[in-house]
Amino acid sequence: MLQFRGALLSFIASFLTFMAIGGFPSFVEDMKVCLVGGFFRLPNDLPKPLWKYPLHEIAFHKYAYQGMFKNEFEGEVYPNNKAGGPPIITGEEILRDLWQAEMGYSKWGDLAVLLGMIAFLSTYVFGHHQG
Repeated sequence: MLQFRGALLSFIASFLTFMAIGGFPSFVEDMKVCLVGGFFRLPNDLPKPLWKYPLHEIAFHKYAYQGMFKNEFEGEVYPNNKAGGPPIITGEEILRDLWQAEMGYSKWGDLAVLLGMIAFLSTYVFGHHQG
């Protein structure tokens, strides 16, 4: 019985060590992607050399959030609660000024980029394991 307890303790200790080593870097990578995707920080607040160019540009969260925001706000009109401003504010102004979304393309452009990322990554991942 004592050998069983020792073996079980050894297994649990090695398993927890393995999970700590493998789980923490994955969490850190997820947080970096969310950080540069425009969810935690607005794009103009990101440091320029590395975080905005290129990491913000290749983060899939950026295109997902911008597409979702464009779908919700484009073509809408909202009351403006700011003192001294116009009585209404358009969804495009909210996207451009508040969320700092890129307005040079539509929500369908964001969707096309996401689908392209899915196609590229699935080809890259599954293409390298056909051997």
